Amino acid sequence: DFDNDGDLDVLVTHMTAAPSLYRNDSRPATWLGLELVGNGQSCNRDAVASKVELQAADGSRQFREVYANNGLAAQSDRRLLFGLGQQPAGEVSLTIRWCGRDDLRQSVRLRSGQYHRVAQP
Repeated sequence: DFDNDGDLDVLVTHMTAAPSLYRNDSRPATWLGLELVGNGQSCNRDAVASKVELQAADGSRQFREVYANNGLAAQSDRRLLFGLGQQPAGEVSLTIRWCGRDDLRQSVRLRSGQYHRVAQP
């Protein structure tokens, strides 16, 4: 999400030419972005392998996991992005299972329509 507006953009690099940025200007929808920061002791600072469950106001659930990479010679934004479609903006509930500590769960309520940074307690 190059422009931090909640829709995914694509940057393609080329061996012999300048990079190409494909900006996504699709119809606005409700979304929530999340950057996790591990404590550096029981979970790495990048929070790789941490898992998040989002429960929206309509009861629907989504799951995401922080990955270090996503393919051969590819890289992706470490932040997690949840698309909520045409649901009204507001708070959503999240449950975070931090890496390295499957027994440690953190529950938070965050407002949609923006990115949030959550640090491991």
